[in-house]
Amino acid sequence: MKMSTLSNLTWGKAIVNLLYSRGVRHVCISPGSRSTPITSEFINHKKIKCFSHIDERSGSFFGLGLAKTSKKPVVIITTSGTAAANTYPSIIDAKLSKIPLIIITADRPLNMINTGATQTINQKNLFGDYVLDMVDIDHQTQNQEKLLQKIDLCIDTALGLKNVRQGPIHLNLRFDLPLYKNCNNNIIIPNKNKTYSLKLKTYSLPNFERPLIIAGPTLDNRFDKAIIKFAKKINAPIFADSLSQMRHYRVKENVCSMYEHYIENLPNPDIIFRFNDKPTSKKVNDFLDKNYKDIYLITEHEKFNDNAYNTILTNAKNLTTKIKLKHTVNTKWINNISDYEITLTKKMNKKISTLDFQGKLFNQSAKKFKKDSHIFIGSSTPIRSFDEFSGPFKKHIHTMGNHITRGIDGIISSALGMSYINKKNNFLYIGDISFFYDINAFHILNNTSFNLVIVIINNNGGQIFSRLPYASKKIKDFDKFWITPVKTNIKNVAKLFNLKYYKKTINDYIDNIHSISSLKGIKLVEINISNKKDLDCIKKLTF
Repeated sequence: MKMSTLSNLTWGKAIVNLLYSRGVRHVCISPGSRSTPITSEFINHKKIKCFSHIDERSGSFFGLGLAKTSKKPVVIITTSGTAAANTYPSIIDAKLSKIPLIIITADRPLNMINTGATQTINQKNLFGDYVLDMVDIDHQTQNQEKLLQKIDLCIDTALGLKNVRQGPIHLNLRFDLPLYKNCNNNIIIPNKNKTYSLKLKTYSLPNFERPLIIAGPTLDNRFDKAIIKFAKKINAPIFADSLSQMRHYRVKENVCSMYEHYIENLPNPDIIFRFNDKPTSKKVNDFLDKNYKDIYLITEHEKFNDNAYNTILTNAKNLTTKIKLKHTVNTKWINNISDYEITLTKKMNKKISTLDFQGKLFNQSAKKFKKDSHIFIGSSTPIRSFDEFSGPFKKHIHTMGNHITRGIDGIISSALGMSYINKKNNFLYIGDISFFYDINAFHILNNTSFNLVIVIINNNGGQIFSRLPYASKKIKDFDKFWITPVKTNIKNVAKLFNLKYYKKTINDYIDNIHSISSLKGIKLVEINISNKKDLDCIKKLTF
């Protein structure tokens, strides 16, 4: 069969079937003509859920939320030109967070590039180093069998099957006219017969007696029981990040969550085992920098975006068998930290009940969440406050955020993606600037239903800048260009998109959290926070 006889729809169907065979169940589609052959075939697939987004940036962040929650690859489809470029922020987050987004951009034939043809840009390698692999595909001029094999290998890369991390890939599909012509052949997709395995070796470590484990942000809990078993074996405390999925464990299991309030007073550990991404806490990261050469990053894949001095390549199953330990039991080390945890938790609970600030919102919310609730934490001040003040969780809850890039773009979209997968008991805590930045996300409500409580912490702008050292330097127009307060009324946004709206105090919200969450749809809860009062309360919580 000559390549010129292969219709665009035939080729689109082959790619859709291949992606389905590799685990794709969700596709985010933005409108466009050039992408018609692949879009129509995805829509016609009975076992793939397609979402319509008018905004490519929002749509791709929605896909990011789907992938983070489902832990499966998600496809993002755009037409050619600047539409493709609008997905870039989510791709950056996916690369750094190791999320398998599959970006499919439609494109013109190669002979139209650099001719002045409208809606035509050079899309080859458009995303540079922020995708793990890229395939430029023209089925009219290239061997279809080899192309499908190349795409299949590219998907392996996205799924982290080559002993490398997961991450985004880019498939650039060139379609010539006519775009919509009936399928004329069935293409057999390649059989999956490749296997990859993790090559393990045994590691011998120096003698130690003051070990510390740092459990950083992650999206799953495959390692948590292995980490606890490892901690018991070496008598090490576990500093569990609020996004580590481990804060529901207790001090008796060596898990600690109050470390922000005493880490600066600790003697230096003589070995540190790190798991997952870098911690949320600036204090912890400063502490790690001071003990740089004593850090061992334990990972399933090669080190990425990390400056850990040593790396141990292993998995949860082999964690306690492949590391040869020489350690002296130091009960004073672990007992002192356990005492810190128990004492400070009691003091925190007592003091925080008398105050009224952002930390109280997170501390009290953490005690109210139902088991397996999904909590998305916004960037800037919210994620820092949540990490510092939420404390140990009463139940197992799933926490996530766009925590590495810490961008404010796409947070509502990602949380909506999360809530589509989880269906109920979903919460997003977000600042007012981040909220206004992503209200385009609500357009998806025209064709899909969600259950999500969005708590907007309205402190009249990006107050994180007011907490930085240079905020007191009397910089000209500091409020206008840094704090950027928004005059738009949140209640009016609720009216625009027909959302439920509540204006609450912290105490009133906590008292009604379950009744609000039980309502169907999107619930906006606006809580006004005074930045000055917030800072005053934090000072009062110094232990």
